[in-house]
Amino acid sequence: RAAQARFPFLAANTIDDSTGKPVAWPNVKPSTIVNVRGVKVGLVGVTTIDTRAQTIGANVVGLTFAPLAPAITREAMALRASGATVVIVMAHAGGRCSRLDDPEDLASCDQMQEIMGVARALPARLVDLIAAGHTHQAMAQDVAGIPIVEAYANGRSFSRVDFSVNRSSGVVVAKHIFQPQDVVAGRYESRVVTPDATTNAVLAPAVTKAMTVKTQPLGVFLETPFPRGNQQDETALADLITDGMLASVRGADVAFGNGGSLRMDLPGGPLTYGAVYEVYPFDNRLVMTTLTGDQLTRIISYNLTRTAAPTEILPIAGFTVDAKCEGAHLRVVLTRSSGATIRADEKLTIVTSDFVAGGGDGVMAPAGPVGDVRNPDGSPILRESVVAWLRDRGGRLNENQFVSAGNRRWHYPMPRPVICR
Repeated sequence: RAAQARFPFLAANTIDDSTGKPVAWPNVKPSTIVNVRGVKVGLVGVTTIDTRAQTIGANVVGLTFAPLAPAITREAMALRASGATVVIVMAHAGGRCSRLDDPEDLASCDQMQEIMGVARALPARLVDLIAAGHTHQAMAQDVAGIPIVEAYANGRSFSRVDFSVNRSSGVVVAKHIFQPQDVVAGRYESRVVTPDATTNAVLAPAVTKAMTVKTQPLGVFLETPFPRGNQQDETALADLITDGMLASVRGADVAFGNGGSLRMDLPGGPLTYGAVYEVYPFDNRLVMTTLTGDQLTRIISYNLTRTAAPTEILPIAGFTVDAKCEGAHLRVVLTRSSGATIRADEKLTIVTSDFVAGGGDGVMAPAGPVGDVRNPDGSPILRESVVAWLRDRGGRLNENQFVSAGNRRWHYPMPRPVICR
């Protein structure tokens, strides 16, 4: 896709291990300069240093994700030397602030977020703007003299910063940071926005095709919505998806995923393909591996006590968790759906996603070395497997079939993270 694009892809801190330099793929470069109404604007692209743990491991073999600030500094200085008078960083790394009405007020910001440290590590007046992302949160702050903006996720909002530039010197003489603006179809700043007819004509066949797939009924009626929630506690949605994962692989004992993969609620009413797609928009594939009962217990124990992001509770199927504090020790007992206790030395066939099996979100790290990761027949896409299971199941579903006061898969003594004293 990068080679096909009419614009460059920017990757300043994605390092090719074989050269020790930024990747040199077709149409991929660390930075570039564009001319905007006579103003040379330098653009730098970077991604979080946690990228390796945030994506499928097989996709980043041979790559290292270097610290952002040195990479930005290197490229920004080169851009300035090449005549750029405005430098903008586009970062797939972000922050989190709850108050957005005063750019100078940083009290509501999470100071530990990656982009905060990056901004403070940059030389003064080298960078004019950081357009952040990744955390799905919002920012409209000035940090160390650099405007940082971030506008949530899923296209719901956009960011805006206005610069006044002295044309003779190229110096930015004023800036104004706006709060994230909600997207309102057809209007902006109270003015009507007219769609471009040529663009609409190009898009129309693809939109029609997508809508046909999106509205396909699955033969399931949801008597209640299945909310995503904050994924800090068990949800019927998570249980539903992992039940589908487990049922899709013959001979599997248990299944688990990562809470961050579930992105939307399932609305009540007739269930469509599009609704499931919005819940799980990734093309991750189902994989299998072998764990001992002890390894699975370590994974679960870590998830219960984890304090470092991501902290979402794991979606699980095929077993339940009973955790209790015994003094300062957390005792975790896992029980199969059949009622049999999972022994420490017992070997289990696990179903998960290729993202999790490849090290994503650090879910598997507590297990240590695991068995070979293998693909079920056909190497099915996780979402499509769940869709097929739902079609076969049909009928009516509601939240209480999966989670209720007397029907839970997770039992633990206090809100997570569990700290036994």
